[in-house]
Amino acid sequence: MFQHLPHQRRLDDSSKEIAKKMLSMKANKKLVQNHLMKDTGKVVLLKDLHNIAATLKHPQRNNLTELISQMKNSPGNEE
Repeated sequence: MFQHLPHQRRLDDSSKEIAKKMLSMKANKKLVQNHLMKDTGKVVLLKDLHNIAATLKHPQRNNLTELISQMKNSPGNEE
């Protein structure tokens, strides 16, 4: 039970990069899951792989500098 907690499932950077590379090549998530579980010895859920794949689609959703420049250029902005 303890192994299924999020902080116990967290992958290190090298394992996460391997997962990103595999998922970017459209690999089967179940096979990626089995590979990571054998390599790291940790429990990896399909939900975890889904979250990693989601970061590939939207790497920088919160770009503060872009938001500030859009706000400065918006109509009604008085400086």
